[in-house]
Amino acid sequence: MENKKIVKYKKNIFLQIKEKIMSLFQNKPKNILEEEDNIPNREEKNSFKDLYPEIKEKERLMRLKLLYDKKQISEEDISEEDAEELVKLYEEETEKINNDSKKRLEKIEKILK
Repeated sequence: MENKKIVKYKKNIFLQIKEKIMSLFQNKPKNILEEEDNIPNREEKNSFKDLYPEIKEKERLMRLKLLYDKKQISEEDISEEDAEELVKLYEEETEKINNDSKKRLEKIEKILK
């Protein structure tokens, strides 16, 4: 067996640059952890929905729509007001889809001309 010696090498310019960059980034995670106390609580993040009740209502309708689409609830389980709101929601979605389809058809027609 041969004796393998560890070869000492001089630090070239690239290694020096790499070490300098690494030393700069090693200190940052500590600062981020210290600033973590300044991050607002999850309750404060949810306050946006409280400021805009229409967003909260829209979210409730989307959940109701999802449950209805998955057939986890029936029409009888939905109140008349919610049913009317769901119909409006479906009509809005259908209108958006139709408008998107028209725009895409127009683009295709322009390309084919």
